[in-house]
Amino acid sequence: MSKLELKPCPLCGYEPEICQSEAYIGRDGHYFIQCAACAWVFGYQTDCGGIYSTPELAAKDWNKSISAIY
Repeated sequence: MSKLELKPCPLCGYEPEICQSEAYIGRDGHYFIQCAACAWVFGYQTDCGGIYSTPELAAKDWNKSISAIY
């Protein structure tokens, strides 16, 4: 998979990462975005982990949401 471009974290300006819920690594789904610097999380629910089925969907929603903030 090629690296998807993500807009910087709105809280600290650092580059976030696309992550996958630990229980689902190696399987499809459960992706979310997390900032490595301030640990802010986007698209994650405590009871089920990441809410996105693909990294591309997570990146698309992140970038769209961040654009609305700026």
